[in-house]
Amino acid sequence: MGCICIRFAQGLFPSEENGSLEIRIVVRKLTLLLPILFFSCNQNPVDEVVMSEVERENEDLGQLVTIVDGYMDRISYHVGETAYVYVNASEKVENGIVKLFSVNGVAIDSIKTSAKPQTMTGSAPWANGYGYELTFEYEIPDLPSGVYEWEGNITFIVKSNQNEVDAVVVYPSNTLNAYTTSGGKSLYKPEGEQAVMVSFQRPMNASDDYHRAFFEWLSDQSQYHIGYLCDMDMDDYSELERSRLLVITGHSEYWTRKARENFDRFVDSGNDAIVLSGNTMWWQVRYNDERNQLICYKEESDDPTSDSELKTIRWADSQLNYSIVNSIGADFDHGGYGNREDDGWDGYRIVAEESPLLEGLALERGDLIVLPTNEYDGAPVMSFDESGFPVLSQDSKGSHRTGLIGFDLTVNRYGREGVGTFIVFQEAETSGIVINAASMNWCGEAGIAGQDGDKIQRITLNMFDKLLVGSELFGGN
Repeated sequence: MGCICIRFAQGLFPSEENGSLEIRIVVRKLTLLLPILFFSCNQNPVDEVVMSEVERENEDLGQLVTIVDGYMDRISYHVGETAYVYVNASEKVENGIVKLFSVNGVAIDSIKTSAKPQTMTGSAPWANGYGYELTFEYEIPDLPSGVYEWEGNITFIVKSNQNEVDAVVVYPSNTLNAYTTSGGKSLYKPEGEQAVMVSFQRPMNASDDYHRAFFEWLSDQSQYHIGYLCDMDMDDYSELERSRLLVITGHSEYWTRKARENFDRFVDSGNDAIVLSGNTMWWQVRYNDERNQLICYKEESDDPTSDSELKTIRWADSQLNYSIVNSIGADFDHGGYGNREDDGWDGYRIVAEESPLLEGLALERGDLIVLPTNEYDGAPVMSFDESGFPVLSQDSKGSHRTGLIGFDLTVNRYGREGVGTFIVFQEAETSGIVINAASMNWCGEAGIAGQDGDKIQRITLNMFDKLLVGSELFGGN
């Protein structure tokens, strides 16, 4: 492992005045390297590490590698596993230094390596990967579970080795891959026909505007012990059962059947979930045998699998018969587009002002939490009351109880009016609680880092705190 170092950089930090995120500019260049604390993106205590004089000299001798792009052999790792890192550098460097940062911009490690410019090799790089030459290997040291980046460019997850954590938080890696255009195609045809499979072994260039601010904010919440996963880890139930609380983030659109089954198993066992995502569970996907490709044909007739349950189509399609509403209380068909040409107000109008989730905010019925949202999920609505507020109905299979916290008007994918709903949901009397914020922008720059970011941060803390102690959440609904 390389030396421990620190870089002062531009980053996002919480404001002491209002709790929202703001830009803090600090000095990037130092004349001397300073002894530092081994700093983490999690909240676990760590030991103080002081650079030796030899390490200082070695740092001075190396040239910082400028990364154009790159990728790793996987998205997530346990401590002690070896990661393979493939870097496309801006220029050839024989004695280079690549620094590792936490998600909030703190340099915590570095490695010395040679690096060089690289080009894609082989055919269909969007599906088969870029084929870069290996730049270096990195044995994952004893880092706290969290989100990490090589020079702010190549992102990976360190999973928890603890038997118990307060919450398991899922990084939306499948959605990032689906929207990434590296190699010329994505699952959304940026050039020519859309791909039906995309490689994880290529640079991820899709926007992280829907989740990054949340992970930066969460890294500063030292009161919780958090374990981090990527989407693929949801296929392994042992990664979930170390916690009583599962958190889905951002724009979590692409789910395997095993991931959905494990989510339901987790909640059906009496554990709780927080869904800070919109357009959640929309497409069924699967991985190839090597688990380095995401596969989604999107048309049943195009998918060659003979297993009808594994067809990579919408979960809402009748062929799959796997209701999203019964898992998380809402879906995109009942919600829709929130900031297009609709009659809504780009945020949640408060319905249940006495909800424990709104504790500490002094909100009144009808007040607005500003949350410009691209896509909402919605619970089934039966009617509207005299105030124009929605009255929820029950799904055809029924549910134990659903409480409405706030709502916004939408236009769904058929061009019809819909309703985005912030809800508390319990599918059966013995099931755990699902809090569904139902907005794909809750975790992003428009949400937790936005105009009403202080309110959204407070509500998010209430979600964690109330569920972790087993509070009653249906009061005021």
